[in-house]
Amino acid sequence: MDAHAEHFRKGGQTVPYLAHLLGTASTVLEAGGSEQEAVLALLHDVVEDQPIDGSGHARLDDVRARFGTRIADGVKSLSDWIQEGPGHEKGGDKEARKRAYREHLAAEPDKSVLLVSAADKLNNARSMEDDRAVHEERMWDRFDGSTRKEIIDNYRGLIEIYREAATRDDRLRRIVKSLAETIERLSLN
Repeated sequence: MDAHAEHFRKGGQTVPYLAHLLGTASTVLEAGGSEQEAVLALLHDVVEDQPIDGSGHARLDDVRARFGTRIADGVKSLSDWIQEGPGHEKGGDKEARKRAYREHLAAEPDKSVLLVSAADKLNNARSMEDDRAVHEERMWDRFDGSTRKEIIDNYRGLIEIYREAATRDDRLRRIVKSLAETIERLSLN
């Protein structure tokens, strides 16, 4: 709560970002996730969105000190720019970063990371669907230069990764089904 106190959802200053974190944690728990996975869901964006002194690495060290190595490793794995290698640089090419994140998730052995990632994307997609009902097609303008097609294509790529993981983790099945249905509704004109 402290890290995200002044942080709001995209598109305005009306919905506290904490709503997204709580929604993601709720989805994880409702799917059968553990308390540790719910904590991971609550912290999944803290390194990326709320660095300490401009450093995601300093925030990650703080998470490790407060919540332990397993949570810190999960948070790092869920952060699309703190990974090592090309495509992960903060401020770099956004599409390259998203592609690198999908590649990372496709090789991710930790079921907890995949569960939280899918719950995160489902919460985001539902929020987009709600915003679209109010703001119509103007809703897509809030995504910092990404086109509707790029956003939908990224989600579809993630859904395929989650579907593969769901063959090994039953907890993912319901989340993936809901996410795919939501993205298909968003893709319609």
